Amino acid sequence: MSNKTTFWKFIKENKIEIPIIQRDYAQGRDGKEELRKNFIKDLKNALTGGEQVVLDFVYGAKENDALNPIDGQQRLTTLWLLHWYIALKAEKLDEVGETLKKFTYETRVSSREFIEKLCEYRNNPDVGKLREDIENQTWFYSEWKQDPTIKAMLTMISGNNEKDEKGNEIDGDGFEEAFTKDEDFKKYWENLTEKETIVFYSLPLENFVLSDDLYIKMNARGKELTSFENFKADLIDYITKQEKYNQEWKEKNFLDPINGIPIKMDTTWTDIFWKNNKDGSIDEIYFKFLNNFFLNELLITQKNKNDDEANNNKTYKYLSEDSKKYTGFDIYKFLDNGIPISLFEELQTILDNYYEFSKKYKIPECPWDKDFYFIPKFKDGSVSTLTQVQIVVFFAVYKFFYEYNKENNIETAINKWMRVVWNLVSVRTADGLPYIRSVAAMTEAIRKINELDSQNIYDSLLNYKNELKNSLFDDQLKEEIEKANKIKEDSSWEKTIKEVEKYAFFNGGIRFLFRDENGNWDWNNFETKWGKAQEYFDENGVKENYKELLRFFISKFNNSEQLRGIVYDNGWQSWQNNLMSKKLLVAPIHELLMADKIEIDTNFKSKLEYEGLRRVQEELVTTNLLSAGGLDSEGHWYYDIKKGCTLHWRYDNYAIFPHRANADWKKYVIANNRNQILSSIYGGKKDAENKLENKIYTNQKLEGCDFFWGWDIEFEFKGCRYFWRWNGKISKWEDNDWKDLFSDSEIKDGNDLIQNLLSQQ
Repeated sequence: MSNKTTFWKFIKENKIEIPIIQRDYAQGRDGKEELRKNFIKDLKNALTGGEQVVLDFVYGAKENDALNPIDGQQRLTTLWLLHWYIALKAEKLDEVGETLKKFTYETRVSSREFIEKLCEYRNNPDVGKLREDIENQTWFYSEWKQDPTIKAMLTMISGNNEKDEKGNEIDGDGFEEAFTKDEDFKKYWENLTEKETIVFYSLPLENFVLSDDLYIKMNARGKELTSFENFKADLIDYITKQEKYNQEWKEKNFLDPINGIPIKMDTTWTDIFWKNNKDGSIDEIYFKFLNNFFLNELLITQKNKNDDEANNNKTYKYLSEDSKKYTGFDIYKFLDNGIPISLFEELQTILDNYYEFSKKYKIPECPWDKDFYFIPKFKDGSVSTLTQVQIVVFFAVYKFFYEYNKENNIETAINKWMRVVWNLVSVRTADGLPYIRSVAAMTEAIRKINELDSQNIYDSLLNYKNELKNSLFDDQLKEEIEKANKIKEDSSWEKTIKEVEKYAFFNGGIRFLFRDENGNWDWNNFETKWGKAQEYFDENGVKENYKELLRFFISKFNNSEQLRGIVYDNGWQSWQNNLMSKKLLVAPIHELLMADKIEIDTNFKSKLEYEGLRRVQEELVTTNLLSAGGLDSEGHWYYDIKKGCTLHWRYDNYAIFPHRANADWKKYVIANNRNQILSSIYGGKKDAENKLENKIYTNQKLEGCDFFWGWDIEFEFKGCRYFWRWNGKISKWEDNDWKDLFSDSEIKDGNDLIQNLLSQQ
């Protein structure tokens, strides 16, 4: 059990021996001036009657009658130096020197000898700084000036001896600069050794086997009081208080000196994070993982319904930030002002099981999302973060190691589990965005995944009895159930299904390959459809030599809603939506993938009953509108097949325009005779020179097609400006206003329009 103690009590009861493998003393390094200054200020404040300083845990194991610190070397060294300095100034070294010699280094000769000599040192008051006097002692070897630990200890005692470009000494922020010569050092010694002004928690580990590898991982941080260390201290303090007053917590024995949370956080669990260390630092990724863990617990426990509710939850907002600085432990008490005991049970179980797993295996990587890391990594100078989709995957991994069954073939089990999980979370909406991009979607996905058995996923899918609604996530879950059924019938299908799932932009969703024209499961044509899918598609969408696929696809529509329900382009987002359509596009997708070849019928006749949309379908199939695109001379963007467009209608006029665009000039009116009439007499853009007779000029023409952007077309004829309005009226700009001339019902072709215009001049 841990005990709160002072350094003086601790060293009187223990010989403290720093192992050779421990890192150099870091708190006295150059570049740590501000940290050192603030730390010394706090220590001095405690000695002068201010607030007690409580430092973190010190773990140690007894070996050869000496206590070897596993974690706490930095704190112990600083406290030793403080005691030595106060004893020196209080003229107590003769009295306490032998006790201070109980702090030593195992086999690092220079550090051990330096500490012994300091205990025998007596200050020469005629010398300025202690550092200078110590370095001038006959026993002080010149090479010690290059020893990083000795150099740092001298800096902590007496600042550094560096000078700036002008020859002035640089403020080193050591003890000697923090204390004046006339201070009451005897009083300070009394406060330091007889009162609990500065304390820490000690946790001796009896019969604990240590290794050099463990020491390296435990002491590679090089920084003090990081966000993680402060968080860890408060976390352990929280458990300690709970055990003190709550029998249930006490029975869990989370603070067990061998198998409890504190020791594992600094030993076996450290090994998990060490694999992803950066320059020997793991604190940031350790802290990020634990915040991800708390975020999952919050989503499971609180079951936030929507983003507004979540964003009003201060804990959710804090844990969702990409990077954060620790601001206190209260933010983690998200359930009735506390933390459920189950969280600590789960943390122990998950990290213990993951630790065993990681010795031999790795979590399988998603073929289409290689940026997910259950254990965070340093990437481009910062710690990897999780998207909302990846937060759900984090939960799924967490669930696997909580339900971990060592009797299973673990590698097989996690491969099956992660394949299904990634398939479920990768579904996308019609606009190509992840379905899971809100708190409501995250909690829905987490709840559904939590209903499955991570250790035996196929049987769990086949026995799934819970309600499946008509949502994208549930549609994918239905697909996974059907695939599990097929694999159960014939295990050889698993290899094929896995291969197809990772092809192109499919990302796990492949039900279009085993559905018939009515949307029923049918594996009879799987090989044919799979062959066609490879022929037509790649990771970008439709392959370059199959750009006519979209027009061929539209020719198979026989329902008005099909025509209105798609985004018209050849990009992967649109085709993923088309292929995965619930019912609307199932029949034309089936025909597309079963067709012997892609061939546009120039004599195409629409099967639609509604005349207006029938004309739209005919024009989309028989013209090259869907293949055109680019910028006109004025920099206006006109339809680009890669950007996508949607069909909209206004009265009897139909327009196709870029997806989610709202600028009127981007619309192209289709299924309207106006296009053919204007195209037949189009002479070029408005600014063209040497204009031809009986030709109109406009900047709204889509080059390469008989289409014009905008509901209203403005054109020029023989130096006059005209408007062909969406309501069928043709107007002329006259006397600073538009004057209606005639209706387009009077116009049969281009010649009719020219004659009517000439009659008005």
